[in-house]
Amino acid sequence: MVNSLQRRRASAVLFSLITACLLGLGGLLVGMSLWRHFGLPAKDPDDTDAYLFGLLVGGLLAMCGIVGSLWKFWPRTAKIMEHASLKIEALHLTRDELLKRMPKEQAINLVQNMLRTMEEPSNAPDIPAAQIRMEKLLEELKIGRRLGDERGLPFPGRFLF
Repeated sequence: MVNSLQRRRASAVLFSLITACLLGLGGLLVGMSLWRHFGLPAKDPDDTDAYLFGLLVGGLLAMCGIVGSLWKFWPRTAKIMEHASLKIEALHLTRDELLKRMPKEQAINLVQNMLRTMEEPSNAPDIPAAQIRMEKLLEELKIGRRLGDERGLPFPGRFLF
């Protein structure tokens, strides 16, 4: 998780620097062109007003490019991603699948840990639905049979005779 997050952060910084360089170069060319068309005419060949204006416009565009691309591509907090992955897991977990993979006590502990993690504040919109599903799954695990199957038969609604 940490390596993935660091890699995403490094790629966001690299992308923003490349974007800033390209925007800076474009701003330099646009600024120099605007100064030549709309600025004061140059009195001598060594006049640097067009270059300075181009550097100013290019610097502003580069800073806006860095801020904008980092704002858009910076990886957000890991909690949202963790909640999203828990939500995906919660939607696909069933009592039978859990019990195939681990003992009952371990499955109960796993679901309780997932519920504790979901109780932390988050901006993820689908956490309440996943939390309700996980609470039902925990209840099924604690009871030891599927909900709605009062007879405790292995397949609800089927008779074994």
